[in-house]
Amino acid sequence: MKIATKFAIAFLAGELVLLGLFGWWSVRRERAYLRSDAKRDVLVLGSCLRGLVVQTFKSDGQARVVSLLEESRPKDSSLRLQFLWVDQFPKDSVLANLSTTELEILCAGKEVAVERVDEGGKKHIHAFVPVLLGERIGAIVVSDSLVASDDYVRSTMSFIGALDLATIALSGLLALVLGTIFVGRPVSILVERTKRIGAGDFHWPESRQAKDELGQLSEAVKVMCHDLEKAQKRIAREYSKRLDALDQLRHADRLNTVGRLASGIAHELGTPLNTVIGWAGLISGGSLSQAEINESARTITAQCKRMTTIIRQLLDFARREHQEGTQVQMGELIHE
Repeated sequence: MKIATKFAIAFLAGELVLLGLFGWWSVRRERAYLRSDAKRDVLVLGSCLRGLVVQTFKSDGQARVVSLLEESRPKDSSLRLQFLWVDQFPKDSVLANLSTTELEILCAGKEVAVERVDEGGKKHIHAFVPVLLGERIGAIVVSDSLVASDDYVRSTMSFIGALDLATIALSGLLALVLGTIFVGRPVSILVERTKRIGAGDFHWPESRQAKDELGQLSEAVKVMCHDLEKAQKRIAREYSKRLDALDQLRHADRLNTVGRLASGIAHELGTPLNTVIGWAGLISGGSLSQAEINESARTITAQCKRMTTIIRQLLDFARREHQEGTQVQMGELIHE
């Protein structure tokens, strides 16, 4: 997997976590705010109706209070208004859903707001505002549906989710493109040039280097390439000089050996030469017969061949392995 791809995946993973946490926190805060706002609204409405309920009860009785609350309910609204006695209420009323602690709080003259789920699975918020009517305590019940707020929360979640996905997709694309341009391409070029260096090609084309870490790395490799090229040339020169010196040493060693051999075979050449000189002197003196002259000539020839063989062996040993040929005139060579 390429570095740019890894970078994009890591960036997207981090962004996904951050956006997910932010979306979860935003939705939770929005839901809490809507619940708090709905609770405050029903409690304020119940508190506003308390004085009207007290006056109406004193003047017209309980029936008028019930009808007044029904008339006060806005049309086409999920809001519901009721009046119930705290010490005596139907078993199917919302008061029956209150816990003992909540009933005690209501009897103590304090307002109570609770959230409940009806049989249809819909959430409602109920506010119970206590009203002291003579010696009995009544309660103004203000109920409102939370379906609209839940729908709003769900739409907000959908919007945040779509926005997060769009942001992640755009960020991933940008990360991949920028990673390829600023990381993937320079690294590919650097890898290709490094392979050429490994193959022995130390030529580094001149190009503009980026002012980042990869540019510094490329510049360092470029300097190393130039140093390797200089070192290669220096090693080649030194190797050539060493070969020449070794060849000269070998030749000198051969010459030294030839000298030692020459001193060793001097007596081998001295004896045949003395024999040749002696027999040549006898021949030139004219005192030998024809048979003796022929024998002297054969002896001289044999000693000369012996000396020629010794000299040829010495020359073959001392001659260099690498021989250079020259052009000669065959006619002159034959005449000579």
